[in-house]
Amino acid sequence: VAGKSIDIIENSLGKKVTIVRIMPNLAIAYKKSVTAFVSNNGKSVLVKRVKDDLLKLGKLVELQEKYFDLFTAIFGSGPAFLLTILQTLKNKTRELGIPNNEIDDLLIELTIGTITYFKENHTHMSLEELIKNITSKGGTTEAGLNYFKDNKIDELLENVINASQNRSKEIGK
Repeated sequence: VAGKSIDIIENSLGKKVTIVRIMPNLAIAYKKSVTAFVSNNGKSVLVKRVKDDLLKLGKLVELQEKYFDLFTAIFGSGPAFLLTILQTLKNKTRELGIPNNEIDDLLIELTIGTITYFKENHTHMSLEELIKNITSKGGTTEAGLNYFKDNKIDELLENVINASQNRSKEIGK
């Protein structure tokens, strides 16, 4: 439950009850979730079993509860944010006269290819280096990235995350 801390849950159920709080995302349905995890009884056999089950559903990270709001904003809301970027690309791609279903297929391949590039190279290259490898001096990518930088779109996206994080905190009150 976004924003509902173990303390709030303990107020309803009592402190003797083992509580496991998780924050998955929609990819849990495909066993590809990024899920945060915290418990009030980390040594419990039940908690170990829950952790083992969650590991079968994607990546699991044990976090201090104070970070759950930010995690929720990035990994819980993140799929919608990424899909919104894809929607913008789709809207612009329509100008090419390509049918919607084909645009979707193209965007899926773009996303898979980009994620594969990231996955295959992230252990020995930073995101900045990966971006630089795509960018030609004086080229189209550089022009777009300069616009991105000049218009502080990174700050705008960070504010999107901040708004989501703040809402998670509000829900917890």
